[in-house]
Amino acid sequence: MRAKVPGLRASLQSDEATFKRVYMFTYNLARTPGQKSAPQEAAAEYWKLLLGKRFEAQLPMWVEFLEKEYKKSITKDTWNCMYDFVQLAQKDPSLDSYDVDGMGCSKRVCGGVPG
Repeated sequence: MRAKVPGLRASLQSDEATFKRVYMFTYNLARTPGQKSAPQEAAAEYWKLLLGKRFEAQLPMWVEFLEKEYKKSITKDTWNCMYDFVQLAQKDPSLDSYDVDGMGCSKRVCGGVPG
């Protein structure tokens, strides 16, 4: 089992389909049993684990925004939209191409993403 771990870690970095499956599955781990949403603190910790390298420049701002402004549990929609936003941020780290009006989930989920 331990011999497989390095290969699995490498596939999370190199295979986007594998990463996305793990990311989407992780939401179920973050949720409290019997609840529809995940506690903000749990979601933030899972985001740090999963997105730390992919979104390292913006992740601290996102977590701070959640703690100071959003102050709600994390819905599945928010979780899924975060994946999409990280994909955009990887392609455009300065977020110059980010269009708050064009990314419907950001308005629906939290009224926009901090900048």
